[in-house]
Amino acid sequence: MRTRIGNPSSEAHGQPMRVIDWIAPAGTDPTTLPAAVGAALGVTFVSRALVHGFISTSLRPDGSVYVAVHLYDVGCANPACGTGHGATVLQAAPSVEAKRAAMVTAVGEHATHRLTGGTGDVTTLKTLGFATAEEKLHARGHPVKWVDAISAQCEDCGKVAFTDGPLR
Repeated sequence: MRTRIGNPSSEAHGQPMRVIDWIAPAGTDPTTLPAAVGAALGVTFVSRALVHGFISTSLRPDGSVYVAVHLYDVGCANPACGTGHGATVLQAAPSVEAKRAAMVTAVGEHATHRLTGGTGDVTTLKTLGFATAEEKLHARGHPVKWVDAISAQCEDCGKVAFTDGPLR
């Protein structure tokens, strides 16, 4: 499990978020994750009134599930802000660092596919079928300007690709 600060999923507000991601074991039901993770962390993901973030999942070919928990660091209560959340208040999430173990207990973590925030993460993600950031740019005909451990930027248009996320 790793934690990143930033906006790797291009959330519409463009504000920094805490993103905790890991690989859940095969057989994990993605539809149960909002309730299980929310209860473990003491936050809300599904509500018409107030949410602390959102969860992204990707079912991998081996049956495991890539899970990314996005927690807001900056809230928004303006229904007219133009990002589409309407009357739902986006609330800054409380600190959850002390509750990470409870989240792993609630959801599970794959025995061998582990994300640590280190250099081995790209290899782990490629093993699960993700393309590298550089491969994503090349596949769309973008010349690569720079590459780092998890991202790459197009020389011409400036779009950035991430190994574990979409081309932006």
